[in-house]
Amino acid sequence: MVRKQFFGALVGTVSAALLMAGCSSSAAPAGANAGAGGIADMEPIELIVSNIHAETSTAGMLLNDWMEAVKEGSGGKVTFDYYGGGTLHPATEAISAIESGLTQVTFVSTGYWPDQLPVAQWDDKVFQEAVRKFGYPAVNTAGIPAQLAHYGEGSAVAEEFAKHKMIPLLPMTSGPAVLHCAEPFDSPEDLKGRQVRVPNDVSKGENEALGMTGVFIPPNEQYEALQRGVIDCAVNAPTTVLGGGLLEVAKYSAFTENAPSSGSMFVIAKDTWESFPQPVKELMTKAGNEALVKFTQNTLDVYAKYITETEAAGGEIVATDALDEKLRAWHDAQPDLKTNAPSGVADAAAAVGRVDGMVKDWVAFTADELGVESANGLGLDEQLAIYRKGRDILDWDKYQSFLNEYTGVK
Repeated sequence: MVRKQFFGALVGTVSAALLMAGCSSSAAPAGANAGAGGIADMEPIELIVSNIHAETSTAGMLLNDWMEAVKEGSGGKVTFDYYGGGTLHPATEAISAIESGLTQVTFVSTGYWPDQLPVAQWDDKVFQEAVRKFGYPAVNTAGIPAQLAHYGEGSAVAEEFAKHKMIPLLPMTSGPAVLHCAEPFDSPEDLKGRQVRVPNDVSKGENEALGMTGVFIPPNEQYEALQRGVIDCAVNAPTTVLGGGLLEVAKYSAFTENAPSSGSMFVIAKDTWESFPQPVKELMTKAGNEALVKFTQNTLDVYAKYITETEAAGGEIVATDALDEKLRAWHDAQPDLKTNAPSGVADAAAAVGRVDGMVKDWVAFTADELGVESANGLGLDEQLAIYRKGRDILDWDKYQSFLNEYTGVK
């Protein structure tokens, strides 16, 4: 179990940030370099925060829950200058916004920068491969805390993220993704030749194996693209579909056995993080754990809501047997990640083993101790029955306690 295998190595690493960060500090927010006293004795801190997601989406709620917990826990000493709806910078300019100091907390999806983040691209595939075989809801109940931990000490991406002056703050595993289209489908033959929006390279490969052509479009630009017929289909987290009103333009859906979205996260500027007094770091880390548990709950609820919203829209969720067969064949044909790592990965086998171990331990915990069952391999009606349960599948107090123990949060 996790307690024995990883706990000693991971105490405190949920603030992967602390361990990735170096010792220098610059461009600190006002009051950040307060003395070693408590939060009540320090000067106020205000952070610039930017977000492309709707505040009603699970990503938007995750960020808001974290900000509220930090503000409350600091007695109002830490506040946020918030820019929503992509008003401060486009999604594709997040790294430059962090590097320039335009923002200090923002959303990053590593798939947008394959040339700048080659190690992260590889690392995302390692995590996706480790998680995808377990299916819903383990992708969420096990994948979310495992991804949080895997950015800790020994992470393959630590040096690369630091190079771009950012540190993972709130990683968001999301899956399984939903394939949704403007026109009905139920087989690869129906999908052949369609243009599909995809969030990352793995998703592109999966959906091109179904006969489509994958294109990258930021989440907040999809509605118009679907409405105008620029794309025929899109692959998204269900929360993105509902939050963006995308069922209005693409209401025919499938929950295939796809790899979860990895590499999507809110990051914090490295210099900003390093400037914080230790009590602020600890507060933000604890608030992150609590916000991620709410994010997990909200994510599961969204799957249940997606089914009812699809029914209300006159859409359809189809069986995926024929589609899944193509996806499994594509995954089986991919190069071994242990022997196909970029030069920035020092020990690929160790990195893969580390992630595999974390995921398997979290799956074991959620299955054995919390009774979470997998929807993989079941008929459509049985699968949807699990999806309809939403968050009512486990003891959340036990889940929160174990996450805190696993990450060394008191």
